[in-house]
Amino acid sequence: MPEVLSLNACGNAVPPDSDRGISLATRCIDDPKSSEDVRAYAHWWRGLVQGHLGNLDQSLADLNRSIELKPMAQAFEKRAFLYYFKKEIDKAFDDLSESILLQPTATAYVSRGNIYNEMGNIDAALNDYTNAIIQDPDNIEARTRRAGILSQKGDWNGVIAECGNLIRQTAPEQVGALLVLRGNAHLRAKEWEKAWNDFNEAIKSLKERDVRIRIGVACFMGCISHSHAPPLELHQEIIDTIIADTTALLEADDAPMDKMDAHMYRGVFYWHDGQYDKALVDFDAIIKEKGETAPMTRLRRALVQLRLAEKEDGRERLERALADAEAVIQADAKCGEAYFCRAKVLEAMDESDKAKADIDQAKQLGFDGNENALFVFE
Repeated sequence: MPEVLSLNACGNAVPPDSDRGISLATRCIDDPKSSEDVRAYAHWWRGLVQGHLGNLDQSLADLNRSIELKPMAQAFEKRAFLYYFKKEIDKAFDDLSESILLQPTATAYVSRGNIYNEMGNIDAALNDYTNAIIQDPDNIEARTRRAGILSQKGDWNGVIAECGNLIRQTAPEQVGALLVLRGNAHLRAKEWEKAWNDFNEAIKSLKERDVRIRIGVACFMGCISHSHAPPLELHQEIIDTIIADTTALLEADDAPMDKMDAHMYRGVFYWHDGQYDKALVDFDAIIKEKGETAPMTRLRRALVQLRLAEKEDGRERLERALADAEAVIQADAKCGEAYFCRAKVLEAMDESDKAKADIDQAKQLGFDGNENALFVFE
C-alpha cells in the first residue's frame, strides 16, 4: 500500500510539514481505489495532524471516521486525549479502555491510570501504572506516578524501590524531587540515616538558593517531627547549607525570597545550631519590621533570651523574655505557646507556682510541647 508508506514517511514532519501531511492523507481518503483500511489510517493520520495544529473539531471528526472504518488502538488513544482536553472524561476513559483491549501501550495505561487517580480509585490507578511499566520498563511517568500511589498507600519499601529505579534514569541535576520523595519514605520506614543522606543529596542537587532553603527546611522539619535526633554529622550539613544560603540571600540586592522569611529561617536554624546570639539578631530584625504581627517570632525571641540568660546569669534578659511572652498573651489570651514560654521564664526566675499555673493553662489551650516545638514549621 504505497499511500500508507508515504504517510509513514512524513511521520517526523508534524509539524512543520503539517500541510503536506494533511494533503497526503486527503489524497488517500479521496482516492476511490483506497481500501477501507487505508482510508481509516489516513483519517487517523489527518486527525493526528489536525490535533497538533489545535484544530480539535476537525481532528475529532477524522478520528471518529477512522474508528468507523476500522477500530484501531492508536485512533481510540488519540481520541481519548481530545475528549480529555474537552473535559469529557467518561468518553476519554472508555476510549482508553478500548485502546488497551486492542493493543496495550504504556501511554494508554498511564493515561487511564491518571483518570483512575483523579477519580480516587488508587488501586486501579496503581494497577494501570504497573502494567505501563511492564509494557515499558523505562517509562518515567509511570514509575513516578506509581511511586506517588505507593506513598499514599504507605508502602514505603515500594516507594524506595521505585524511586531508586527513577533516580538511575534521571539526570543528576534533576533528581532533587525524587531524592526528597525517597527520603520521606526512608523516614516513614524509620531508616533515619538513609533519610538524611537522601535529603542532603537532594539539597546538593538544587541550584536555586530559595528552592534549596525551602526544601532543606521541609526535610529538616520532617525529620525532627518524628521525635528522632539524627546523627549530628548528617543534620549539620542541612543546617550549614540553610544558614549559608539565607545569609547570601540577605546580602543580595534582588533576592528571590522575602527578606523577612530569610531572617526567620536563618534565626530558627541558628537556634537549632546553638548560635543563640545570632538567632536573636534575626528575630529582632523581624519584630522591628513586623511588630505585633509576628507573635511566634516574639515567643522564639523570648526563648532565645532565656537561653542567653542561662549562659550569662542575666536578669535583664529574663525581663525581656517575660515582656515578649506577656505581650503575646495580651494580644491573644488563647495562645498556649505563649503561656508555655512565660512558664519557662518564670521557672528561671524561681517563681515556680506561677510557672506551674502557666503550664497548666498552656495544656488546657492545647499546647503540650517543648521548646523545640516552637522552632518547627508545619
